Amino acid sequence: MYLNCISQQMDELKPFGDVPKKLTVEIKRSFVATRTFVQALSIGRDVVKFIQEVGPTPECSRALMKMTYCPHCSGLPDLRPCSNYCLNVMRGCLAYHAELHQEWSNYINAMMMLASRLESSFNIESVVDPIDIKISDAIMNFQENGQTVSQELFKHCGKPRLGKRDARHELNFETLKFGHRENAVRPTTAAGTSIDRLVQSIKKKIKKTRNFWVQLSKIMCTNPQVAGQTKTLPVDDCWNGLDRAKYDADLMGEGLMNQTKNPEVSFDVSRQNSIINQQILTLKLITTKLTHAYNGLDVEWQDSSDSDTESSGSGSGSGFGEEEPTEDSFGDIYFSTPSSPPHFIPDHKSPSEESSANTRWQHSTFLIFLSTLIVFLWN
Repeated sequence: MYLNCISQQMDELKPFGDVPKKLTVEIKRSFVATRTFVQALSIGRDVVKFIQEVGPTPECSRALMKMTYCPHCSGLPDLRPCSNYCLNVMRGCLAYHAELHQEWSNYINAMMMLASRLESSFNIESVVDPIDIKISDAIMNFQENGQTVSQELFKHCGKPRLGKRDARHELNFETLKFGHRENAVRPTTAAGTSIDRLVQSIKKKIKKTRNFWVQLSKIMCTNPQVAGQTKTLPVDDCWNGLDRAKYDADLMGEGLMNQTKNPEVSFDVSRQNSIINQQILTLKLITTKLTHAYNGLDVEWQDSSDSDTESSGSGSGSGFGEEEPTEDSFGDIYFSTPSSPPHFIPDHKSPSEESSANTRWQHSTFLIFLSTLIVFLWN
């Protein structure tokens, strides 16, 4: 088929110059980056949901009971726990959660880096908005080099042959008018907020969560309903686990390995939590994908519909069918390819023959242009 021959010559002849290649790269990396960013947000949400399923250990439950209710038994119902006492209890209870800090921080950093790209070179709106101009440049490039491209195609594929024209399949051409968008104002409503403003809003929110897991114990203990001790109160006016007195035990650090000598929560640091470990692995994987998207590389995702069909791919395809076009698909245009490329022998022609040849060449050039444009848009 003639279109197949043209398609095979596209990479060598480059009738549209470098415009298709550059446009493909820009659009692909913008879509990949945008999709990866959205998917990463969903995965971060799911990680938090799974972490909520991690319950307290028996040792943690006893320590919380002692810190919260033992003052009532001692006749001190309004007495709040000392600050360091509360921190030791919470850091013992949240030791597994603190193990997420490193990978969560890497995940947030990768999100911030990709968000910066989405605000600039990977902004899908900035890539798609001028697409009409880029297609126009590609067509102009072909028109400037049309004769050279046509001769090369004739050499490799032969001259196309027109079939009988059927009035029922007459092609109707319309003039496309592209509006000027220089002074256009991007929508700011909830239904149509531009991507850059959405990204800026998301960046502000996720940046605050970078150290969330190691700050969680402090957040809990600064809650007035948990630990009521403030800087204005004496250090001995709080519950230290035994009485109203100063808390003298050492303050433990964050994380699993720092709980070996925790005086409030007995902890076996060799015991792992499967849910936490699974979420750490999930964060590592999504951070890698975010890094790939930031570097403009392809990122493969497993589509949800893939599990329902045996013949489905990895989700990285174009999304279009792979059926070959048939001759009937193009209505009144039929092509035939000679068995061997024709040889062009220069000869002397009369003015009438030369005029007729020019007319045929114009028809052939238009046909080549139309065929090449179809292949370009189809691919």
